[in-house]
Amino acid sequence: MKKISRKLVLLLSLVAVLAITVGGTLAYLQATTGLLTNTFKLADVHTKIEEELSDTKQVSILNEGESDVYVRVRLSLSGLTEAQMGAVQVISDGDVTDDEYAAYKGADCITILTHGKWAQTTSVFNPDGFFYYTAELGAKQKTELPLEIVVGSGAGVTKEQNFEVIVYHESVLARTSDLTDASKIAEQFE
Repeated sequence: MKKISRKLVLLLSLVAVLAITVGGTLAYLQATTGLLTNTFKLADVHTKIEEELSDTKQVSILNEGESDVYVRVRLSLSGLTEAQMGAVQVISDGDVTDDEYAAYKGADCITILTHGKWAQTTSVFNPDGFFYYTAELGAKQKTELPLEIVVGSGAGVTKEQNFEVIVYHESVLARTSDLTDASKIAEQFE
């Protein structure tokens, strides 16, 4: 009988030591670790088109959201004849002189000017149809220079044609910052 009681005492002692150790560890962790709160904030991606009409049409994008974004714009020209559509040209020239503007305004074509940071993905005319702003557009910021459409007086566009420039745009959260290549920015939209 004495052997059983010694084993029982030893077993109860071991259980008591484990209980004190586990209880002490839990008490220590509770005393040293405060309540943790994980706070998540959703991205705020909200952009809008701003257009100015004078003798040209100027298109800019305003980021009204709180998150940095990349933007792209597609311009669709409607109400033109096939010959007029064939005479549309894109000029990637940031600084246009007054003489160049006069030449574009008197030309027999419609010219799309990509000022500043606007670019296409390749040198071939817009394979995906978009012009990309090749910088992050910060919260509450506007594209620094516009896309501009100049209708040359010799292009044969008449008031009866119902000629329209339709502007469509998309924006995406700038998950990768500091991209400046239109092709790399295009990948962000996939």
